[in-house]
Amino acid sequence: MPNKHDKNLTTEKRIMEAAIAEFIDKGFAGARMQSIADRAEINKAMLHYYFRSKELLFQTIFRDIAAEFYKTAAGALNTNKPYLEKVRDLVENEIDLFSQRPNIPLFILSEVNRNTEHFKTVAANSPIKTMFDTFFAETKRAIKKKEIIATDPLQLILNILALVRFPFVAKPMCMLHNYNLKTNYDITTSTNQRSTMQAQYNARSSSPTTQTI
Repeated sequence: MPNKHDKNLTTEKRIMEAAIAEFIDKGFAGARMQSIADRAEINKAMLHYYFRSKELLFQTIFRDIAAEFYKTAAGALNTNKPYLEKVRDLVENEIDLFSQRPNIPLFILSEVNRNTEHFKTVAANSPIKTMFDTFFAETKRAIKKKEIIATDPLQLILNILALVRFPFVAKPMCMLHNYNLKTNYDITTSTNQRSTMQAQYNARSSSPTTQTI
């Protein structure tokens, strides 16, 4: 629950963090504005002052998350570095983001599973598509320059994102079984090593006999 005495969190940010927790627990359909207000430790009237409806609140949260995703991706991909260094930077930037806001992956996964059509509608109006388009263009450029072997950019980004995000989603389960994932450092180290592996696997030599995977 957000701390109402935390001066680093504005009322709006406290509401958004409380809403993310509510959406994770109950999904968009099951979430209630009163419960969100209770989590944020404000009254319902103040909640409606900031957000007139649950839909507007959800859209605001998603736009905020999407903007952060786009910022991390753009910071890594819009450079003159070699492709594999861009991928490494993308992985590190996403890990940094999730280390600061570890509830984001679970929020997205929960809502995708519970209400796919609603999620697709909100996502369609976000910068996420632009982020994917940028990655696809960079991957195709790297294939053309023979920096990596020919591969499906969609499958590549899905593998990378899965390797980045799953440790954050699985952390409670791992801690339940006393696995050593009690700190963000452990997650960051293992995730970074495994996530860059997929792109490194696609790195190719100049040999013309390299096969497509």
